[in-house]
Amino acid sequence: MRKYLVRMNFWLLFFIFVGVKCTLDFQCYRCICELYTDCKDKPCNDEKCKEINSDNYNCACGPFSITPGYWLAAKKPSLDGNNDTDEMNFKKCAKSIACSRIAVQYNMEKYAEDCDGNKVIDCYDYVLIHNFGAHACFTKRFDNQTQMKFDKCMGKVVDPFSTVTRRKKQTNKFSGGFDFSRNPYPVQNRNSGNFSME
Repeated sequence: MRKYLVRMNFWLLFFIFVGVKCTLDFQCYRCICELYTDCKDKPCNDEKCKEINSDNYNCACGPFSITPGYWLAAKKPSLDGNNDTDEMNFKKCAKSIACSRIAVQYNMEKYAEDCDGNKVIDCYDYVLIHNFGAHACFTKRFDNQTQMKFDKCMGKVVDPFSTVTRRKKQTNKFSGGFDFSRNPYPVQNRNSGNFSME
């Protein structure tokens, strides 16, 4: 019994001092993209997306509907790492499910907060942060229609190796959109070197 308590105290101290990074699971990625674009590629408006700065909230594109500020906060992940302009790199990344997913993950890990005060950082918190930002997520909530859409998505059974999404106890309900299970492009982040999504 004493050994057990010592081991338990070790792990408790480990998690307190080292901490555990918050991660997004496949279901949450899927629900974020379904909530904003039904997992379809939202085109970038060339006129609104000319200025790539953290104050440009008028330009939102790609399956996660990311903005230039969101992309900049994620340290400018890019598809091919070439020397294109920030405008081109942003548009390419926003349209790519793999690259924009890196931006989402970076921002969610960086700004992870328990927005709803339930003492757990879960997908609902991530969706609130994605929509309202890390600082406003504590006070803002979705309207009823958006909340119902999110709840419906979280109630689905998602197979990460397929684009087919099923409701619990139902089969073959197609949800459409992107296949999150594969990475068609290698992705590079200028600040951390080459890496690719699985």
